[in-house]
Amino acid sequence: MAATAERKDLEAFNASPRYRDELRATAAKLVAPGKGLLACDEPPNVLPQRMKQCWTSLEECDAAWRCGYRELMFTTPGLSRYVSGVILNEETVDQTMQGVSATKLLSSLDIVPGVKLDGGFAPMPGDPTQWRTAGLDALDAKCKKAKAAGCAFAKWRAPLKVDFTEAAVAAEADALACYAKICQDNGLVPIVEPDVVMDGAHGIVASARATKTALVRTFAAMDAR
Repeated sequence: MAATAERKDLEAFNASPRYRDELRATAAKLVAPGKGLLACDEPPNVLPQRMKQCWTSLEECDAAWRCGYRELMFTTPGLSRYVSGVILNEETVDQTMQGVSATKLLSSLDIVPGVKLDGGFAPMPGDPTQWRTAGLDALDAKCKKAKAAGCAFAKWRAPLKVDFTEAAVAAEADALACYAKICQDNGLVPIVEPDVVMDGAHGIVASARATKTALVRTFAAMDAR
């Protein structure tokens, strides 16, 4: 009986969903030996604060400047020798570079375009000392839009405090699993990021313990889906 159940589980796992082969090919390309991902997914309100030395007024960091800055990075000669994929902000996905969309430009350079799809985080309802990542309600529509725009993968960051509560880690693990399933159903490879932040006076042991717990809970939640 146990062996039969295991075979059925394996058959279900190996079933042929619509995007299975495409997802596997994209994932393999993203983790190509000797390459990594370039994250340039800062929201429009964050980038100005990180690059204050580039202008005299924050208003100068408008959509056109942000587009030009990222285009400069993407067209760096030989970038594809070291970068397999680029994580874009939703704003950048819709921008035009060298006469084509950002996603088409990246694809033409043999770089896989992806997009950050989480809605940021805020204090968790019922416990403002913890965080809760937003964005699941609109995620299916965002995935469809991203896929149509040429994206092949997505990212969702769920920050957690080192002293996270059971409720916080359970909620974030389940949200990450839900996000991953919605992405796969829409043909996007999901980058799943439970991020235990470094803030605080804790030591490396506490950080390692919290990170291990967050990862175990996240994998368990994904397995359940």
